[in-house]
Amino acid sequence: MDSEASLLSGDWYLSDTISPSPLAAALGRVEWDSLPPLVGLVPLGVAADGWVAISARLGRRGAERPVVLGYDSAGTREMTTAGTGLWRWAFRGGASREAYRTLLAAGIDWLLGGETSGRGQSLVVSSSVVTRGEPVVFSWAQGRAPDSLVVTFGTATQAPGISAVLRFDGEGTAVQYLPPGAYRWRVPADQQYRGLVVVESYSEEYPPRVVGVRSTEPEASLVLMETSARDRWILYVLAVLALAGEWAWRHQRGLP
Repeated sequence: MDSEASLLSGDWYLSDTISPSPLAAALGRVEWDSLPPLVGLVPLGVAADGWVAISARLGRRGAERPVVLGYDSAGTREMTTAGTGLWRWAFRGGASREAYRTLLAAGIDWLLGGETSGRGQSLVVSSSVVTRGEPVVFSWAQGRAPDSLVVTFGTATQAPGISAVLRFDGEGTAVQYLPPGAYRWRVPADQQYRGLVVVESYSEEYPPRVVGVRSTEPEASLVLMETSARDRWILYVLAVLALAGEWAWRHQRGLP
């Protein structure tokens, strides 16, 4: 793709008309013209065998320019986002956040389709995009699932970064929790099993955390003891002395 030099700043409003593309089925459920505008757009040309999924117009006027475009050539897929400000949708909540998630999920699903097409891969993920705190669910699609399988998860800075053992249940599914990030997963024992999964950095609810309880020995113990007044003989002595003192005082003054 050939791109012009500079960023065109301004309020770029997305068009509600979804062009024919591999993402059209997923993107057609979103009202794109009701979303906040993008803050800028890089003019991009469309390849001869390419497609445009979403377009935008500056201030809702003028010609439409592509925002999300891609192409597929000999099994190599590439998708480009020309607009800036998409990240704001994820923090606004509601329809804006759902639109952001829909675009991200549809794009990743299409990109992964080129990586795994034609191989009949048995190990797949139920969803390539999950929110924070939710597990990545693996499914064994063909035949009987193995009892366990070692999978590595690599990031852009760590390859591989995490190694985990998937343990499949009777229905052929296994789960793995991952911190937020984009991961390329693969099975070291069989290189045909690989893919991409994204864990988003936000969650609609507070993610569960592991609660640890540490046992400690108390420094001092407190013992409560009940003592009756009858058990304190000193009180009887004080009472007798008080009565004797009163009798002596009355006797000195001639009182009865």
